[in-house]
Amino acid sequence: MNRSLVDVVGTRWRLLAGRSERGSAMVEFHFLGIVLMMPLVYILIAVFSAQSATYGVTQAAREAGRVFVASGQRPPPNVRRSSRSPTIASSPSGRR
Repeated sequence: MNRSLVDVVGTRWRLLAGRSERGSAMVEFHFLGIVLMMPLVYILIAVFSAQSATYGVTQAAREAGRVFVASGQRPPPNVRRSSRSPTIASSPSGRR
């Protein structure tokens, strides 16, 4: 029962030294995972926002064309139609 103070401190130190790293790899992995995933999440949000805006503009233009055609009105006489419109629209780059 008479153990010296050095023996008690040495035993406790060995017990604590064995446990000090326990579980820290999991904490570091999750912390780094969160830190590295945040920029990816921000980039995805920006891309999805731009895609949403593009889709909205496309749908608005399509609906405006449908409303104009359904109204049965003719374009004003000072608006000329291009005779090259079908060739421009069918070209791969959109230009000719």
